[in-house]
Amino acid sequence: MQFRDVVWALAVITVGACRSVESTPLDAAFVVAAGDSTFLIEPGPRGVDVFRAPLLLARLDGRFQELYIVERDYSFPRALFVSQAVFRRDLLTGDSTLVWEDGEVAKIAARYQQRHPGESPLDPDDEMLDDSTTQATSDTELLDAVGPYVNIEFHLDVDAESESHVHISRRQVINLQTGAVVALADLSDSLSVQSALTAGERLFHAARDSVRRATDARAARAREIVGAFRFDPASFELVDVDSTTVVSFFAAGHGAATAGYVLPIGDVPLASGAWQRDYRDTRPSAFDSTRLEWRDSAWTFVATANDRATALLEVEVGGRRRALTEVPTPVRRLFRLSASPPDRRWRQALRRAFADWSSEATVAPTAHTRPVPSRSSGTT
Repeated sequence: MQFRDVVWALAVITVGACRSVESTPLDAAFVVAAGDSTFLIEPGPRGVDVFRAPLLLARLDGRFQELYIVERDYSFPRALFVSQAVFRRDLLTGDSTLVWEDGEVAKIAARYQQRHPGESPLDPDDEMLDDSTTQATSDTELLDAVGPYVNIEFHLDVDAESESHVHISRRQVINLQTGAVVALADLSDSLSVQSALTAGERLFHAARDSVRRATDARAARAREIVGAFRFDPASFELVDVDSTTVVSFFAAGHGAATAGYVLPIGDVPLASGAWQRDYRDTRPSAFDSTRLEWRDSAWTFVATANDRATALLEVEVGGRRRALTEVPTPVRRLFRLSASPPDRRWRQALRRAFADWSSEATVAPTAHTRPVPSRSSGTT
């Protein structure tokens, strides 16, 4: 699941269709991560209500957290310094917690101010001068949450006086509880980690050699810049494939020629670690090429893919099947909320989070970056 510059309005769909003759009673609610959105499906007065929003949700210690990005602006009249930070918000309490931010831009801004003691940082409504040429910016994109971790894509570009010029792009995994950048050694046993690293490096060399051997016109540019990509053991993301987690490696891009790009290398299996136990119930218990199933003793939740790049969601209770809605593919994970008082509180909190998307005036944090107002050239 990749949350990339997509903003959807809140959608509520009442679904009354059933595949069985009798309506199957539904007392549970389901949270489904699918495509570029998250869906809340729960009983409604006229059938089933389906809410859709671009929320990126994680569950930590049984609590739903919304993940979002906040801009950090350290700019001066003649220097643009902008970075981003990852936050999580507890949906029940509304409390937000800083998860992670790369501090390089803030350090560069601090050194700039030391060299220019007469300049003051810009206020939010101030404009930059038209002779500004110094800039250091970082961009962080939330990709997907997997258990207690979130995948991000990170870009750093530095073109500033008295600073080394830097252009780096990489994938990273962040621990949502500690804020630490995750290494493979944090995820599995040493034997499995070493095997994954060896396989990842082998895939990198194979990908690089393949590009260099290519002769078609489209490959000419790739051959010119492929040498600027490097295998980085820390540049990877976690991907759920059916009921297992794999490591997807991406070669880090270095230099202006590769700015904004990472080179996909391939997926490598990783032995299960203790961290996967707490979210095992969110992954399908049965699957094939077109069908995923989540089961417990009372119900079966089914996602069946079709040729329209969507999947039909259905629930089976007591031998009866009920159609719920269609969602975009891929369908990645499922959270179930019962009718118990604690779960009802979370259902109310989730409804509030989805409802925030129905108003253009919402101030609730979201999974998307809040854009920094553009700095227009001019005079102050």
